[in-house]
Order: sequence, then structure tokens, then C-alpha cells
Amino acid sequence: MIPQALRDAVRRAARPGCVAAFDADGTLWRDDVGEAFLRHLVAIGWIRLPDGRHPYEAYERAVERDKRAGYVLAAQLQKGLLAAEVDAEAERFARAWVPSRLVRAAQERGQ
Repeated sequence: MIPQALRDAVRRAARPGCVAAFDADGTLWRDDVGEAFLRHLVAIGWIRLPDGRHPYEAYERAVERDKRAGYVLAAQLQKGLLAAEVDAEAERFARAWVPSRLVRAAQERGQ
């Protein structure tokens, strides 16, 4: 269960047409799906930096300095992507990425 204060904070931060994504790393699957999806978006060319730097490397450096700032950068890197396109790509990505990483307890509950 998500604490009420967190739910309220997310609702206050919500903006029309924007996406807020949460994952279940370590509880439903192994590895970090947000980072994996960010790497995927970079690999397919959806995310680029104007100065030519590698976007995922910039994200990693930001996380090293300050995790919160790094996570904000991950969201900012996706600015301008269309929500419907990201949703469709996330669906394709999850179908391929999640199944092999499901933790045993998640697999057992699904049966």
C-alpha cells in the first residue's frame, strides 16, 4: 500500500498529458525496469542530448552525484515524447523484459 502522503504528493505534482511511472524492482522482478527502459529508449534513438553526450551515461553520472537529481534527469530526458507512443513502447518492452526477471513469489501468485 502506498502511504496517503505519497499519493497526495504525486497527485499535487501531476500535470495533464504527463506520465508518472512507478516500478516494483526487487518485489515483483529483478533489476531496475526504469533504468532498463531508459537504456532502451536511448538505444532506439528516442532520447538524445543536443551536445552529443550519451544520455544514459549522463544519467548515471547524475545519480552518482545525487540520486534524486539523477531520477529527475531521467524524467527530463523523456520530455517531449508523446505519452501514447511511450505507453506503446513500454508495453512492447515489458513483454520482452519482465517475464525472465519475475521473482518466484510473483510467478506463484500469478498461477
